[in-house]
Amino acid sequence: MRDQKYSKKLFDFFGIPEIFDKMPLLKRFSDYCGDVTAEAAERTGLKEGTPVYAGMFDIDACSLATGVLNDDYFSSIVGTWNINVFPSQTRAKKESGLMNSIYPTGLNLVEASSATSAGNLDIMIKTLMSEKIKNAKTHGRSIYDVLEEFLDHTDASFFKAIFFPFLYGSNVNPDAEGSFIGIQSNTTKSAMIRSVYEGIIFAHRYHIEKLIKVAGHRPKAIRISGGGTNSHAWVQMFADTLGIPIETVEGSELGGLGGAMASAVGTGLYLNIDEAVKHMSNLKDHVNPDEGQYKIYTQKYEVYLDLLHTLNHGWSKLKEMQERIDK
Repeated sequence: MRDQKYSKKLFDFFGIPEIFDKMPLLKRFSDYCGDVTAEAAERTGLKEGTPVYAGMFDIDACSLATGVLNDDYFSSIVGTWNINVFPSQTRAKKESGLMNSIYPTGLNLVEASSATSAGNLDIMIKTLMSEKIKNAKTHGRSIYDVLEEFLDHTDASFFKAIFFPFLYGSNVNPDAEGSFIGIQSNTTKSAMIRSVYEGIIFAHRYHIEKLIKVAGHRPKAIRISGGGTNSHAWVQMFADTLGIPIETVEGSELGGLGGAMASAVGTGLYLNIDEAVKHMSNLKDHVNPDEGQYKIYTQKYEVYLDLLHTLNHGWSKLKEMQERIDK
């Protein structure tokens, strides 16, 4: 990253030294790379001769699309993955456990991420709410419309159980798996789904607190993108759980918007990426946290952390038991 060149040591490490000299030239996000050919135009429907620019990593694209240009704001992607980043003048130290990459603005992008976000919600809704999904379809509605009403009429005190959103992996232990703790005989499926919404935000908070520690300050706001922004109630829950204002921007395909920004700079429409962001990213909503809800969610989050600590030595035993039974 320091030299912005391929590292021969990595090719040697992975046992593929012969590939080093065969790598393509590295490009900056706005570098011109060619045009859409006649064959590509026929296959894709794109216009022949359309200029093609290098583009960028989808995480960078979403962050820029939400207008995150410095560490005053953090970017969180609430999608299949739980991704949280901020631009920084310096790289995070190795012991932080955070990822560093090169941001198109020239800064470093410090990242904390894991597969602990909305993908967990999708599968739990399918698992627990099959009948409600059918009923919603019968009445020409989406299950997410039904859940939005449910979230609007409940709050942090509604259900006291904890959900670990580790169905696809975790951000605490490689052997940790998804689980509910605190369900009782009178627990409803809807209550369990609400704890899934909360558990996903707790996983985001776990990452964001690490970013805050490295940044040395809390952001003015967190700008979020991804499927989670479709639920205003969930956006409010993010603000209430994190105790930080949440902002959303106009548009639904923000990764695509970031790519369009790269092309806008490449074609010369805008002088640089900062200028493109200022002209192409438009704030939609600003949501402030509710102090009372924040206090309740913080109590839950502290228990979430305590339970993770308690279970830390048990996950490997669970994994070993599963593997023994599989044999």
